[in-house]
Amino acid sequence: GHPRVWLTIPHEAGFVECGYCDKRYEIDRAHAHDDH
Repeated sequence: GHPRVWLTIPHEAGFVECGYCDKRYEIDRAHAHDDH
């Protein structure tokens, strides 16, 4: 199965791809916070 992973989305890129399933996660900049 897919292990539990924590991914960090680089602010400059605005997205990150999971190394296990290749799913792409994108920042919703309208709701993003810099303090997380």
